[in-house]
Amino acid sequence: MYAPTWRDNDFVRADHFRAELHLDVNQFIRETPDNTIILIRTHYMIANNLDLSGYGKRVINVSDYEDISDLYLISDLLITDYSSVFFDYAILKRPMIFYAYDLAAYADDIRGFYVDYESTVPGPIVGNNDELMPLINEAITEPARFIDNEKYHRFF
Repeated sequence: MYAPTWRDNDFVRADHFRAELHLDVNQFIRETPDNTIILIRTHYMIANNLDLSGYGKRVINVSDYEDISDLYLISDLLITDYSSVFFDYAILKRPMIFYAYDLAAYADDIRGFYVDYESTVPGPIVGNNDELMPLINEAITEPARFIDNEKYHRFF
C-alpha cells in the first residue's frame, strides 16, 4: 500500500488541492511482477481528484475506504513518506519503505519533524522511483531483510 502524507501546501485555489502521485504507476506496472497489486491511499481532500481507472486491476484507489486498519492487514508492504501511518503498521512487523522524494523541502518548508526522521523510521529511505522499484520487489521476495535488521529493531 502506498499512503503518502497530506501536504497542505499543494493547493491550487481555496478548497482545491493538487492530486499528484509521485510514485510512478507506469514504472510500478513495468518493473514489478504481474501479480503485484498496489493500493493507493491518499488524503480525502485529493481522493476524488485522482483518476487511477486506466491502470487496470494492479492499481487500486482505496482512498475512500473508511478503515485503514483493514488495509494494513491485507498489505504485505507499506510505502509512505512522512505519514504517521507507519506507527500503526509497524505493529504487523512487515516491510516498510519511506519514499521521501522531497525530504529537504518537507523538513525545511512544509511541516518539519518531531523526531530525527532519518534515524527513526524503521525502513529504507529512498528519494526517487528508480530507487523505490527494486526495493518493492525485494520487500515482496525477501521481507525478512526489511524487518530483521538493527534499524527496525531499534524502532521497537
